[in-house]
Amino acid sequence: MFAAYRKDADDAKDAETSEFIPHTSFQDNSKALVKVISSDSSESANDSDDNQPKAIQYYKTKPQSTKVELYYLDKDQRIEYLKLESLPKRVLPLYRIMRRFAYYGKQRKFRRYFKRKEKTSKKSLDEPENDEGQQMKIYLNQNQNDIEKWIEYINYKHIISTTQNDKSEKSKLETIEKALHFNTCSQKLTELYLRTIPNVHTSDVVIDLIQDLIAKEPYNVIYWKHLLNTFTSSMGCDVENGLKEYGKALRIIQKSHDSDLLMLQIFKMCCLFLRQAGLNEQFFAVIHLMTSMNINESSDFDRVFYTNEIQNPHLLEYEDLVLSSELPMNELWYRIETIRAICNFLPVKVTSNINQEQMQDPQRYVFNEDICNLVVPLKNSKAYNFDLFIIVLKMFKFPLPYYEIKNELFRTDENEMEDGMNFLSVLLRHTFSSENFNRIFFSIIKDLNISPNYLSFNVEYEPFLNCILKILENCSSSFNDKQNKLVLILWLRLQRLIVIIDQLKLKVERKEQDPVEYTKYKKQIKSKVKNILKTSIYQNDLNIYTEYALIEATLGDNDSCDKILKMAMSAAIDSHQHDRQSELSFYQISLHYCERKLLQNNKDECLAQLKVLTGHCDNPISYFESKIQEIRDDDNSNEIEDYFLPITNKFNLIKAKAYYQLLTQSKKSTLIAVLGHIDAVKEKSLLKEKLYELYVEIFHIKVNEELPNMRSYMEVLSRALLDYPKNIFIMHTIASQYSLRWFDIRKLLLKSPTNESIFYLLIASKYREEQFVGDDAKIYQHRIYNAIDGLMSRKVQGISSVLTWRLYLRAAFNYDFTKCKTILYQLLDSYPMNKQLYLDGARYLPEEHSQLHDLIIEKGLRTHAIAEELEILRTSSHHAG
Repeated sequence: MFAAYRKDADDAKDAETSEFIPHTSFQDNSKALVKVISSDSSESANDSDDNQPKAIQYYKTKPQSTKVELYYLDKDQRIEYLKLESLPKRVLPLYRIMRRFAYYGKQRKFRRYFKRKEKTSKKSLDEPENDEGQQMKIYLNQNQNDIEKWIEYINYKHIISTTQNDKSEKSKLETIEKALHFNTCSQKLTELYLRTIPNVHTSDVVIDLIQDLIAKEPYNVIYWKHLLNTFTSSMGCDVENGLKEYGKALRIIQKSHDSDLLMLQIFKMCCLFLRQAGLNEQFFAVIHLMTSMNINESSDFDRVFYTNEIQNPHLLEYEDLVLSSELPMNELWYRIETIRAICNFLPVKVTSNINQEQMQDPQRYVFNEDICNLVVPLKNSKAYNFDLFIIVLKMFKFPLPYYEIKNELFRTDENEMEDGMNFLSVLLRHTFSSENFNRIFFSIIKDLNISPNYLSFNVEYEPFLNCILKILENCSSSFNDKQNKLVLILWLRLQRLIVIIDQLKLKVERKEQDPVEYTKYKKQIKSKVKNILKTSIYQNDLNIYTEYALIEATLGDNDSCDKILKMAMSAAIDSHQHDRQSELSFYQISLHYCERKLLQNNKDECLAQLKVLTGHCDNPISYFESKIQEIRDDDNSNEIEDYFLPITNKFNLIKAKAYYQLLTQSKKSTLIAVLGHIDAVKEKSLLKEKLYELYVEIFHIKVNEELPNMRSYMEVLSRALLDYPKNIFIMHTIASQYSLRWFDIRKLLLKSPTNESIFYLLIASKYREEQFVGDDAKIYQHRIYNAIDGLMSRKVQGISSVLTWRLYLRAAFNYDFTKCKTILYQLLDSYPMNKQLYLDGARYLPEEHSQLHDLIIEKGLRTHAIAEELEILRTSSHHAG
């Protein structure tokens, strides 16, 4: 009808008559337009408008896809598909397709249905993890001067964000800076700040930050110590610049009012730097000049610290033996370098008639002009000369007591720990360990050996040992009465340790002592001891008698030892001295005697001597308890000599009571009583640490067949190592107990990881490894490597000493050689000025020998041999042969 719609009508007609795809399954959707008649919303409206024409609307339909989805794979775990109401739980049959090859890889298990998981957003580092962090933050906003709470909050934030190392360290540093803003004079926060900034900034930035702090407080020794450590640990440092920094620090700190204690701390670091760099001649010359100015001005010191021999007469024999052995170049260099360092460690005394030929090695000659800037006289030498003496002994690796020490000079710092010689003092007491364990302990110390030292497995060790003994002899009258007596005790203890080391050396080498030679050896040791006692004014002191008797026991003369102890105790009773010091000394010698009798299972003599201590009282336990109650002060002194000779008798009384209770009652009640005394000491102190050791000692003493509670014992050990994580006696006892499972030992020793605990964990692993053969033995190599690797990769604080890094390298060499190179260069990056690390690298990684040798020369470290020289010497040795 209408011309405008004619075309649409024709198209509709064609679609109706079309025979396109004439199949029954074909649905005719080809109509492009669909008529839709719009209707009103109400019927009343439709009824009223029946006579009017209805409007027609047209729209285009969407084209339907002809692609049929066979199935849908739910990869996103959508919520609407978690539960399907119309299907049973298991739609597909459960069956497995067996493969034709064995595949042990770990595959992800396919699940048809998923458990609904709510995705939680990660909290930022500034946001507290829970209510505890929020409460601490609120408290600190109100109490901004509470330093301990700040430190607790800093450690808390660091713990909850261990997965993000870089960000967590930055956040930690920001919190420390905020705490320092409110507590500018806090030493704890300052040290925490100085320990944290190297984890965030580079060494150059750290040096600049510390120098800015020094400009404000030039006499703050904490800043200087961290500056020197950071500077000498940077790769840009060498020997010359390092010594200049030490000289600058001493020169500035000397201007302080109370500078003696501060200068001794810097002097200790300077000596350590020289020793680790291999500069033995400068090391001995600096110590000689410092001791002669502040301790003893005797000319005898010149003969102790200097030598007239330009070269050791036995050196050429040792070198010829090594050169003729046809070792590879890296091992040849390692051995020649070590032998020359042992034989030529003392500086040559400078005389006026030195010619050019004698100065083939100029570093053997040290002039005072070269080292005068590293030595300063003490302003109050009488007050601090004994502290200086102890520092000198520590630099010579003397076996001093190993306790939780508050004294800054006496404490063993992390930088000092290079080898196992710090642990030798544990051999001076009964350790309840087997001979096999002691042999392994000594063999590991031998493997970690850094020469020169006084250990008998080194060639030409006698000059070094004589040097230490002469220093002790010459200084035995340079201090006050108590300190001079202590020097003599240290001389006797060193002699006893040398005897123990000689015995262990035979066990390691699996040799038997020749009776004739051993008799001569005993006579030589005894004559030395008697000669030194004859010239001493302290020969009748009970502490000296005790050390003398213990030397006799170590030599195997038990009857002679008991005779000396009995004679000393009877003489003390006859003297009728009742002062405090005499009573303390009498208790100490009596308890040494009782301990020997307990270990020999001689109960009667032990009880008799304990009753002598009480004056033959009817109730000894009540007597000891009343005497303990009278002493209110603990052994919590900060003086160095008090670690050797205690100032109170409290520990001796508790020990005497425990021995008597052990013999008359039961081991269980004795351990409970000792534990009660431990709990009564609230603060950490030397007394509490000794009481933990007493608990371990009583547990292992076999008096009867009573078996104590192992669970309670393990709990006390866990507490002890948590409070005193560096106690080597307790760790030595734990590691030597073969009945303990490996996982229990690892849990105990790594509860608070330290350098000491890692060392004893390695010994425990080696001790158990020797009980197995073949592949079973490799289990412990795998375990110890994983334990050390896990700690080092997490950068746990307090375990980054040279000793731990060397143990890490050794474990990797035995377990996974491919990781040795990475570990070696990480180690050199942390301690670039330690010569022994380069020697270890050349030993374990022969391909790195030439590069490591070049680094030694570049750093200015002491070198006695170069590869070209050794090649010529080896060639000439072959021709001569």
